Amino acid sequence: GLVPSSFAIALLSAALLIALADLIAIDALLFIAVILEKMKAFSLRSIGLVSSLLFFALAVFSWAQFRSVDLVRLFQARALDLSSPDLAPILGEFHMFPSHLSAIGLYSALHARLSAELTALLVLVLLLVLAAAFYSLMKPFYLALWQRSQEHRTLSERTVLPPSRFFSGSLSRARGARSAIFHKEVVAFFRNARGLLWFGFILFIWLIQIASSRVLVHGLSTERVPTEQVPGIVGMLQFASVLYFVAMFALRFAFPSFSAERKTAWVISSSPINLKGVFRAKLLFFSILFSLFAIVFTLANAWVLGLALPLSVPVLLAVLLGTVLITLLALSLGVLYPNHETDDPERLSTTLPGIGFIFASLTYGALGAFVISRFIASGDPVIYAVFLFLSLLAMLLIFRRTSRALSRNILA
Repeated sequence: GLVPSSFAIALLSAALLIALADLIAIDALLFIAVILEKMKAFSLRSIGLVSSLLFFALAVFSWAQFRSVDLVRLFQARALDLSSPDLAPILGEFHMFPSHLSAIGLYSALHARLSAELTALLVLVLLLVLAAAFYSLMKPFYLALWQRSQEHRTLSERTVLPPSRFFSGSLSRARGARSAIFHKEVVAFFRNARGLLWFGFILFIWLIQIASSRVLVHGLSTERVPTEQVPGIVGMLQFASVLYFVAMFALRFAFPSFSAERKTAWVISSSPINLKGVFRAKLLFFSILFSLFAIVFTLANAWVLGLALPLSVPVLLAVLLGTVLITLLALSLGVLYPNHETDDPERLSTTLPGIGFIFASLTYGALGAFVISRFIASGDPVIYAVFLFLSLLAMLLIFRRTSRALSRNILA
């Protein structure tokens, strides 16, 4: 255990690291805004573009640093006779990141090295003071920049994003009421800036997962692993990870879809299409959207993890079927248990139906991962065929139950 003083210093260093990260982000945004204002190119769109490019550059730098990490050398897996690990490999890989200081402080606290712990803490304090000093230089520009950002902006410019303007033209080309509902879902999805931010965040986490798989494969490439176990493990990880992220997307976007219609329920009720048509249009849109990402990331995982193409095909088929099933389940729970009090996706996801969806989707993902692993390991198609049949049967039962619920006006 830690002595009280070392624990307090370690806790303080972690708090300082969080404060430093927040302050650096604020400093970067203010600095970008000031530079763009000096260049006569100031706008919220240009700030977002430059910030995205900066974030992308940092991500590329981090990837270049991590992609060639030798995990065996880093963690000294072969040095079983060492009584204490050698920190030199870790110091050589991660010393340029600010989080390294907090980690060194915690490591020093665990080994009662008070001087090293205080040194790391003082460096963090110094960096925080420098960031605060830079913030004090940028702070006088904030009010003028905020006022500048509010000038000459109409309501449409504040609420409509460029992607939604691009897809809004498809509404005029819609043929039939159901097609119009489908295109309306496309426009509404790209018009929601908050939703797109969440969408990008989940995609970024997904990319981190693929990058971690790449680092793991590279780091263990020289180790002797039983070859007969690799395809089953890879297929299992592929199915479980892809459906996990699909469930995240479905919980955030598909599940609250019908509850979000409560403000415009009168429009849908007076339109020449019944709720079953609305449900099918929403199901088609979200199934296509999530399936596209599932296909891309399944193939990317297969390439990174080295899964053979003949084995990737059944995994991809199971992933697509699972994606449609999870999307259907999310939409159906939103229909069966509509919430007329709020349309906030964050609040809806923590309701009892939302928690039930999480449990059901994770259980299905775990069961599917087990089936894929057994199928690849044994080569017996029976267990795989039974899993696909039960998935299709579950889709049929859920769809029929939802269709009966849609016979009454759930949006009323």
